[in-house]
Order: sequence, then C-alpha cells, then structure tokens
Amino acid sequence: MLLPTSTPVNIPSPQFQAATLANIGATDPAQLPFYQQMFSLWNSAPTAGNFTKEWLLTGRVDQNIGANDRASIHFRTDHGLQATYTDPINSVFNAQSDQPQYEGQLSETHTFGSNSVNQFILSGSWYSAIFKPQDMTAATAMMPYRFRKVFLRSWI
Repeated sequence: MLLPTSTPVNIPSPQFQAATLANIGATDPAQLPFYQQMFSLWNSAPTAGNFTKEWLLTGRVDQNIGANDRASIHFRTDHGLQATYTDPINSVFNAQSDQPQYEGQLSETHTFGSNSVNQFILSGSWYSAIFKPQDMTAATAMMPYRFRKVFLRSWI
C-alpha cells in the first residue's frame, strides 16, 4: 500500500537561499557545505509516498477432552513495516516501524454440574515498534539527525 503525503512544507525562496549562502560564505565559510546540502534537499522536494507491508497469521484449535472438559489454544502473529511518517522533502527521511507482535492463549474449562465451572486461562503477548528511517546512515549523511529532528518538531 502506498501512503501519500499532504504535509505543508516551507521551502526557502531562491533569493533567501542566495542571501544566506553569501552571508555564510563571508562570515563562516566552514559552514557553507552544510547549508548548500540543506538547500539542495529543499530544492529537490517533493517526494511521492511511503509503503506499508504487513502479514497476519492466526490459528485456533478447540478440543472436547471429555464430557466435562474443554480446551482451546489460540496463536496470532502480526508482522509488518508500517509507514509512520512520509517526509515531504525526501523519502530518505520517511519514518517506518517494524512491528512484530505475538500473542497466544491456552484455556481449559471443567464443568462440575449445572451451577459451577472451573476455568484456567494462560495468555501472553509481546509487541515491539521501533520508529526510524529505513536507512539511518543515508538520512544522517543527507542531513545531520539532530538538526533534522529540531526542524521536524517545529513543523509538525
């Protein structure tokens, strides 16, 4: 599935870029490559979208053990890559999360008569989600992460 973006983006005008580069070049030339790289990102915007892929497997088995006992076991696993944030400047900054999830349940029910039952249920669940660009090295090479994080917070 492709998830498009409709995030507003403020891109510096060519005049602002030229004035900034001239000022940085005159006052702190060592910073010039950083600003040139930053402006090249904005100038190559926008990008298209972000992809989500997921699969789910679930199963359940019920068993009548005897006239008064029933048991069941259930298992579910969900794996996928969720598109969390689609960057309007460059897709290298798209945030995705790998979200594996496992859950299961074992239950046993014993009937003592028409008025009483005993039930045992054992269940568990595990879930993980780490949100990050697909290629962190490429993202930090294109723009230092700390700087990008500050910009994102001011725009979102």
